[in-house]
Amino acid sequence: MKFVFVVLLLLPGCLIAKEPREDSSPDRMVSAFLSETKDRKTGDTGTKVTIEDLNGKTLFEDSTTLAHYVVDDSIWTEDGKYLLLVTINADGHSPWHHPLFILNISARKIRRMDDFEGHPFISSQVWTRAPDTVILVAHTFRHGLTAPDDPVIVRFRVSEVWARLKSN
Repeated sequence: MKFVFVVLLLLPGCLIAKEPREDSSPDRMVSAFLSETKDRKTGDTGTKVTIEDLNGKTLFEDSTTLAHYVVDDSIWTEDGKYLLLVTINADGHSPWHHPLFILNISARKIRRMDDFEGHPFISSQVWTRAPDTVILVAHTFRHGLTAPDDPVIVRFRVSEVWARLKSN
């Protein structure tokens, strides 16, 4: 049994983390811990991402890339190489828009993906297929309707789009 302790520091400007949510990789070799954070100085909400191996050793930790975003859903690609973090804006802007943050485990980097081929993601629902195919609901502007009233299903392989994505 693994115990996780959350330490709350009450110094100005530090992050206060809530109890983390654990999401283990398909092979159970690493686990992601996702904690909602709040900056005491600014009041900004975000998400801290920590990746640990089986022995509890921290392999990756980031609390700045997902500042202003709260993870709505997370799922690993079936090959376990990428962790997909479907988010919403913590400040309530564009509540229909769900930016996708992708954590590449081997590169230990997070990159942001707002849309696929001009279609912004509009749902927190995400599906995966082997090895790293991702299926999401997006919005098409084809019919002149405002988001999210014109959905389209998009599909891509993370390994094929990773190099084109920019770090946040």
